[in-house]
Amino acid sequence: MTSVLQFVDPKAPVKPSVVDCDGRAMALFTCSFDHEGRTYCLELPAYSWGDAELRLLSLVGSIQLDGEIHVSGMVDIDSSVSPDRHLTHDE
Repeated sequence: MTSVLQFVDPKAPVKPSVVDCDGRAMALFTCSFDHEGRTYCLELPAYSWGDAELRLLSLVGSIQLDGEIHVSGMVDIDSSVSPDRHLTHDE
């Protein structure tokens, strides 16, 4: 996967690149952190630079590891699986 970063003035209007579950445009921001001598990044969706800063602060007290990602991006879903069926951890 390739990401293109543009470092701009935090006061500049954001360029939306994703849509939230309510159909509102959001921008993707990058956050970096150091671990064992290396720098890593993660994406953070937000409505503005200020919103991204608030979301980053929220991570400090509430972040948790939820699981391993096996596929990312556009995924072709098996049409034989009912959209009402919920998978469990045992499946």
